[in-house]
Amino acid sequence: ERTEGYGLELSLGHADVRSTGRWRAFFMYRYLQRDAALDAFADSNFRLGTDVKGYSLGLDLGLYKGTWMRLRYVTVDEIDGTLFAVGASQFPIRFPYGTDVVQLDVNASF
Repeated sequence: ERTEGYGLELSLGHADVRSTGRWRAFFMYRYLQRDAALDAFADSNFRLGTDVKGYSLGLDLGLYKGTWMRLRYVTVDEIDGTLFAVGASQFPIRFPYGTDVVQLDVNASF
């Protein structure tokens, strides 16, 4: 069974960054084996599913009243890897797949 999953997040700065000059820096680590959660609840920014481990590092910055931006770096690797069969008489091989993403979001609330 592959049902282990956990996450850890550390944030520094203001809790609400929707004002000019307010900021928040964060680091988040996740480890989610393939049967630890339903894929329907997967984070689309975190490789769209389970069987993943990785971290996010980011910064939120208040630009104006009700407007802020988020810069985030996300790196994710598969835990078990994708199974490929190489030839009928050879052993199967697992190749772990990883992604690295940089995102810049501008958000507004009114």
